[in-house]
Amino acid sequence: MLPGERQLAELRLRAEKEPSNIEVLVALGAACERAGLDDEAFGAWQRALRLDPACMPARQGRLRYFRLVYAAERDPYERAAIVHRVGEAGDRLAVPWLLTLLADAEPVVCQKVAEALGKLGDKAAVPALIAVLRNDAACAWWQASQAIASIGDKAAAPHLIEILARGCREARAAAAAALGRLGDPSALEALGRALGDQEPEVRRNAAQAIGALGSPGGMGALAQALEDPDAETRLAAAEALGVLAGREFRDGRFASAERQARRWWEKVGRRLWQQLT
Repeated sequence: MLPGERQLAELRLRAEKEPSNIEVLVALGAACERAGLDDEAFGAWQRALRLDPACMPARQGRLRYFRLVYAAERDPYERAAIVHRVGEAGDRLAVPWLLTLLADAEPVVCQKVAEALGKLGDKAAVPALIAVLRNDAACAWWQASQAIASIGDKAAAPHLIEILARGCREARAAAAAALGRLGDPSALEALGRALGDQEPEVRRNAAQAIGALGSPGGMGALAQALEDPDAETRLAAAEALGVLAGREFRDGRFASAERQARRWWEKVGRRLWQQLT
């Protein structure tokens, strides 16, 4: 038995006898990595991290494993699955590497990278995610916008407002939804303008976002949206108006919800909105 093989055998035995010994597990992971036993190394890193999630050698080893298997994989769906595992691991140590993957030509990979960055919640990822939204040829507009909202960096609001005004159709719709989740009241005026967008999807998302912001100042714009030519947009406006009114204008039928919202607006809402504004 070669010295390296003997050391590996001894570490395996010690890891069995001392399953809570983090130092042994870290040493086992390193020995397996040197021997090219990547899956076994990953298992050792994972065992160490279950005992101590902050263990840096194990975190670094796990990230090396993810990068190795990603580089060896050619199927985009398998690469996306690896990125998903990185996001589920929840370790921000992976953020710099993930940012390099946003330029992947495969849509499914870009989308999973954006989702993973949203789960990790690191504000350092926001500029790159905004760049995705600004790219008319991108493929992860929705995932990037939702990641920004999940990270919760309100400094992104002005950029989202700009994209809402000038981005491609998909980016505008995604930006509207993200502004609602981000909860920055400075977006109210821009969302009100977006209710006049030529794309129904943008108008629907803008209506929902105004409701999510919870500002009574959005009532007037939502009341006008009750006349939108798109039925789903009218329903979104009615539901958002209901949120602001502390009511629920929906019973499963579009027309009924719209009628309820219009009736409330004419009897109560218009006067209330005028008083508040």
